[in-house]
Amino acid sequence: YILQLGSFSDELNAKGLVENIEQVGFEAFLEPLFSEHGTVWRVRLGPYSSRDQANQAAENLRERIGRDGLIMRYE
Repeated sequence: YILQLGSFSDELNAKGLVENIEQVGFEAFLEPLFSEHGTVWRVRLGPYSSRDQANQAAENLRERIGRDGLIMRYE
């Protein structure tokens, strides 16, 4: 599982969020999604081996920076 925090068409905006997340102690990463309309940069945390671990990370993130994420299966 992963926790997706956002999707950005501007890579610099995505990198800014990654930096903000990492400053409070989380390890975030960028994952590009290429399409005919351009690249979307996804900001993600994880992967986590279970949904429970992803839920705990989401709660910790919400408590520390007031931001929610979307829990998704990571393939």
